Amino acid sequence: MTVLGMIKPMMLGFGIATLLTGCASTPPPTLPNAYYDNFIQGLVAADRCGLSGQVTPDASLWEKRRLTHNLNTWTYDRAYFESRFQAAVLTLPAPPVAVCNQVAMEAAEYKQTVQENNAAVEANARAWNQVQYTQPVHTYCNKIGAQTLCNSY
Repeated sequence: MTVLGMIKPMMLGFGIATLLTGCASTPPPTLPNAYYDNFIQGLVAADRCGLSGQVTPDASLWEKRRLTHNLNTWTYDRAYFESRFQAAVLTLPAPPVAVCNQVAMEAAEYKQTVQENNAAVEANARAWNQVQYTQPVHTYCNKIGAQTLCNSY
């Protein structure tokens, strides 16, 4: 076997190993048991503050969206979370005004962050499209008999 013949299988093996390890990602960390109550209390408070009219429905929804987004950065037992959540809905008292004010502030901050990120993504997409469409176009034509063939890139 030639040196070139030996390199091809080695490169193929290296490429496969790179693909396999490059695509592997670590799972999110496991949610500590103490954090379950924090998320559940926040979700219940956001819901109750919105239902009582202490915050707008929009703020209530944005706060629940924020909490759910943060919760989904963890690995957690969904059935356990849901059962704890259902129990909390039945037992937790109505949140005080200060908690509802905190819900409104956190919701507004999260909404602003999401809108800023969306605007940045949109601006980057527009800039990329601008670069793509303003690149010079080169056209080459060849005449073969009575026919002209042109290619542009």
